[in-house]
Amino acid sequence: MLELTQLINAMTFSEIKYLKSFYKVNGIDGEERKKLFLFNLIKDEEVKSDTQAAKKIYNRLPNSAFSHLKRRLRKDILGIILLQDSEKYKLAPYRKAETDCRRLIIEGDLLLQRGVYRSAISILERAIKLAEEFELPAEQIIIKDLLRTHLGFTKGFVAYEKYTQSIHQHLSLLNSILLAKEYFNNILLPNIFKKNQEENFIDFTENALTKLEESYKNTQSSNIAYFYYQVALFYYEMKHDHSKALEFAEKFLHVVENERPIYSTTRVAGANMQIASLSLMLGQYLKAIQHAEKAVHGFKKGLLNELQALEVMFFASIRSKHIHVAQQVIDRSMLHPRLNASDFIRDKWFYYRANLEFIKGNYNDSNKYLNKCQKLLQDKSGWLFGYKILEILVLIDSGDEELIDFRVESLRKLIQRQKSKNKNITRVKSISRILSSFVKFTYNFKKTLKKHNVDLEELKIGSGNFHYDPMGFEIIRFDEWFENKI
Repeated sequence: MLELTQLINAMTFSEIKYLKSFYKVNGIDGEERKKLFLFNLIKDEEVKSDTQAAKKIYNRLPNSAFSHLKRRLRKDILGIILLQDSEKYKLAPYRKAETDCRRLIIEGDLLLQRGVYRSAISILERAIKLAEEFELPAEQIIIKDLLRTHLGFTKGFVAYEKYTQSIHQHLSLLNSILLAKEYFNNILLPNIFKKNQEENFIDFTENALTKLEESYKNTQSSNIAYFYYQVALFYYEMKHDHSKALEFAEKFLHVVENERPIYSTTRVAGANMQIASLSLMLGQYLKAIQHAEKAVHGFKKGLLNELQALEVMFFASIRSKHIHVAQQVIDRSMLHPRLNASDFIRDKWFYYRANLEFIKGNYNDSNKYLNKCQKLLQDKSGWLFGYKILEILVLIDSGDEELIDFRVESLRKLIQRQKSKNKNITRVKSISRILSSFVKFTYNFKKTLKKHNVDLEELKIGSGNFHYDPMGFEIIRFDEWFENKI
C-alpha cells in the first residue's frame, strides 16, 4: 500500500484528471470501477492499509484479486505519467532532453519491431540529434545498436561496421563520464556534512583532479567539465587557496551558463552562490552581494537552497555594511517555508537576527533573539562561542555591568573544556584573554588595549591560527568592535 500511496501522491493535477478520464472512456464497470474506487480511497486518505482497502472494495481480507487490482492500478498510473507532458517545463533542459530522447527510442524500437522502418528511422534520427546536442552517450549507444540490429545486416557490412565504430566511440565517452562522476562522488558527497582533511584524502583529490583535467582536455565533454571544475574548486578551498578556488568557480559558472548539456537555472544559481562565498572569503564584499543576489533569484522559490543563498547574502551585506539589505534578507528569511526545516536552521537565523539587532543598537531585541536560539548551544566548539561572545558584547554596550564578570568567566571555562579536543580555538582564546583583562581593568578599553595591542593586531590581520571566517559565528568582528570603542 505504501508504494502505491507514494506513487499517487506524486501525481500532478493533470495526470489525476487524465487517469479519471481514461477510466470513464473505458466504462466505469467491472475492473475499471474497482481501480478508480481504490485510487480515490488512497488519494482521499480514506484508507491507510491493504486490509482497510480490501474490506471496502471486496468486503474481505486482502487476497490475490486485491493484489492484481493494485498491480494493474500501478501500471495504469505509470503509463499515464510516462505519456503525460504536464510538468516538462519544470525540468532542466538536459533532463527534458534525456526524457524526450528515451521516449523517442521506445517509439522507434516499437516501430522497428513491427517493420515500419521509414517512420522508425525518422524518429530515431530525431533521437540521435537530441542525444548529440545534449551529450547523451548512453542513449546514443542504444539508438546505434537498434539501427545496427535492424538495418546493419540489410544494408551490408560497411553500414554495420559504421554503427559498430560509433557505438565504441560513445562507449569510450560514457566510460570517461562515469569515471569523472565516480571521482566527484568519492570526493564531494562524503564531505557535505564533514570535511575530511587527512593528508591521504588531499593526495587522492589531487590525483583525481589531474586525471579529470586530462580527461576533459581529451574529450572536451561538457559533463566531464561539470565534475572537473567542481572538484577543482573544492580542492583549492580545502587547501585554503581561495583565489584559485574563485578562479575555478568563475570557469564553472561560464560552463554551466553556456554548455547546453549541463545548463540549468539551478546549476547557474549554485555557481553564483559559490562565487559569492569565495568572494566573501577574499574580502570582495560587493562582488559577493551581486552573486548572492543572482543565486537567490536563480533558485526555485521556497526551497532550501534559496534559503542557503539568502544566508550568503546576509553575510555579504553585513560585511559590506549594507545594513538595510541585511534587514531585508532577515525579514524575507523569517517568512521562508524552509526556515523550520530543522531546529538548527531556525535557531541559526534567530542568531543572525540577534547580531543584526546588536549592530542597530537594539540590545533588548538582540537579547530576545539570543534567547530563542537554544539549539546552537549544543555546538560547543563552534556556534556556542559566538553566542557567548555576543552575550558579553550586548552587556558591555548596553551598560549592564552586573553580569559581565560571570559571562566572561563562563566563556573562559568553555574554552578550557575544549583544549583537549584538537580544535583550533586560538582566535577565541585571544578574545577571551582580552575580555578577562577588560574586566580586570574595570572595563577600561585603553588599559586593555595597552596590554593586548599585539593580540588585537593578530585578530585584525586574521590569518594563520587567528583566521577570521566571514561566514562563521563571529558575525560582529571582535577586533573591529574593540577598535570602534577606542
